[in-house]
Amino acid sequence: MGGAFESVPKEKCSQDDFIEVVENLSLKTDEIYTIFCKKPQWFDSIEVKNSVESELQDMIWEVEDRFGVKIDDFGKICEVLRNIAVDKYA
Repeated sequence: MGGAFESVPKEKCSQDDFIEVVENLSLKTDEIYTIFCKKPQWFDSIEVKNSVESELQDMIWEVEDRFGVKIDDFGKICEVLRNIAVDKYA
């Protein structure tokens, strides 16, 4: 796995921990978009974009605090997750 998670030091995060984190982030992200996609034109709404990014940032901070790491490229993470959500829900 590359991208934002390359900065996660191996000695601080076991493979099982990493898998758990990715699974939980995926499920929570899906829950967030499931809620917001009910709004009309959600994919064009700056308000929805900002709300989703705020919730995603909170999740990233939890991961950083839990494992003592810094996850880079938050903007890229949001962009990829949004594109997946638009493909799935729009």
